[in-house]
Amino acid sequence: QPPPDNGRCTLQTCFDLERCQPRAGETEASALRLYIDTPKPATHDMERWPTCMRQTLRAGVTDEAEGACLVIPTVNINCEWDVCDPATHSRLRAMPSWRGTGHNHIIWDYIDHHTIKYRTDEALFLKTSMRLSDYRPGFDLPAPLLPNGEAARVSPAE
Repeated sequence: QPPPDNGRCTLQTCFDLERCQPRAGETEASALRLYIDTPKPATHDMERWPTCMRQTLRAGVTDEAEGACLVIPTVNINCEWDVCDPATHSRLRAMPSWRGTGHNHIIWDYIDHHTIKYRTDEALFLKTSMRLSDYRPGFDLPAPLLPNGEAARVSPAE
């Protein structure tokens, strides 16, 4: 079934905000439960990425996709050199956590190319560049691409 609003998702229509509410004994900060879905990664980058995320966000990582506020798939979604695996959408939909819609999933595509080469259903999209016609205001997350080496000069206070 297509997303509501002619395929244009919002946080109210394509994201289950209830999953991000604090549970008994949790603070607002600890309610951001993160599940890293780890099907067999297709590339070396995607093999290392879940471990890096778990080490960085260790307090917020959960082993249960059902109760997670955000689900991050590790399907290789980064279309290098403008070539995308044609099975990307099928792989996303085959993940048990996807449940046909992709609610509460965040797709992080860090390749600086404006074209989205696969459907993400109702998942949030975090991308360094995308066409305005693909961007869903108030839902998708545009992320600036830092100049090469810029992040190395950021101090811990920043």
